[in-house]
Amino acid sequence: VEAVDDPEAAVAALGPGIGIVLVDARLAAAALGPFARAARQRGAKRLLLLAAGMTPQLVNAVVEGPFDDLLVCPLLVDDLFDGVAGNASSQGHGAKDDQAPPESASPGPVAAQHAARILLAEDSVANQVVATAILARQGYDVEVANNGREAVEHFAAGGYDLILMDLRMPELNGLQATAAIRSMPGGDRIPIVAMTANAMQEDVERCLAAGMDDFVAKPVDRRQLFDTLARHLPVAGETAPENGAEERQTGVDPGKPLLDEAVIQQLAEDVTEAAIPGMMQMFIDEAAMRAGRVLAALQDSSAAGLEDEAHTLKSSAGTFGALRLQALARDIEAACREGNRAAAEKLGRGLGTLAEETLAAYRQRFDIPTQTAND
Repeated sequence: VEAVDDPEAAVAALGPGIGIVLVDARLAAAALGPFARAARQRGAKRLLLLAAGMTPQLVNAVVEGPFDDLLVCPLLVDDLFDGVAGNASSQGHGAKDDQAPPESASPGPVAAQHAARILLAEDSVANQVVATAILARQGYDVEVANNGREAVEHFAAGGYDLILMDLRMPELNGLQATAAIRSMPGGDRIPIVAMTANAMQEDVERCLAAGMDDFVAKPVDRRQLFDTLARHLPVAGETAPENGAEERQTGVDPGKPLLDEAVIQQLAEDVTEAAIPGMMQMFIDEAAMRAGRVLAALQDSSAAGLEDEAHTLKSSAGTFGALRLQALARDIEAACREGNRAAAEKLGRGLGTLAEETLAAYRQRFDIPTQTAND
């Protein structure tokens, strides 16, 4: 084992006898690609990224980029060994299959036709990772804005073919960001597609009135998403295969399973099986935070943002297949929208227990250890 602390020294150290390279993801993003290419040219067989967490950019570096796997720190010994060995059972978070696809395999519906550049405006990190992986696997070049203000700033920098715009975001919401973009030079020409967990007619009308061109519902239905992109991008791709998991609009039914296996299976197909445990850990962390914020806002009658927090919890729970948690968050959001604070508080009494049961089910399903304060 040889260790170095800067990219230039690492490239100089590469050569015969060094076949596996572990790279700290804190290396400047602009340097990761050139370093990976140099490592390949000097004989590196496996390139592994080490990171303290997952981001859409790091997932892209594995799913579509030069790296073979993403290992999230702190590392488990088995995960490290599996990642180094390239085992299919590795609990890395973006592991590629080293097998080349059969010659008869057809390319993705979009990948062979164009690489449109899409700006994804979304404040949920978990949703960012899923959406980025879905789009990247179809050949799209995706950049992420974490809120409406960043979306406006990214658009001003130029170079995008389409914007996917979440409606509920901090600083500027999707409608405000759209209005700002439409007022800027060139802003009247770029397609803006709303991403909303509320697919009711009044929400669609609000989107169109604000200057958006179209909308897709969350959790994302792949067929609807790709059909919508094909309508608005300069070079149309074919429609994607139909997603087997249809959007569910059920109430909080204790007879319903906590986890939707069809959604989980679809995620595994979108981002590879090995990436799922890391993504689920990200969802567990975010859902626990969002549920805590909803409960805090319910206890403080003067707290603002309850509806927004319930909306975001509903959205991410749907993306990751948390059926009952999604339904309860949706009901709390609806009560807030109707101005029925008493109903929201009544519904909220069961949120803490349901969130704990749901997240425990994910940990058990994916063998994810419970983190302690010292982790």
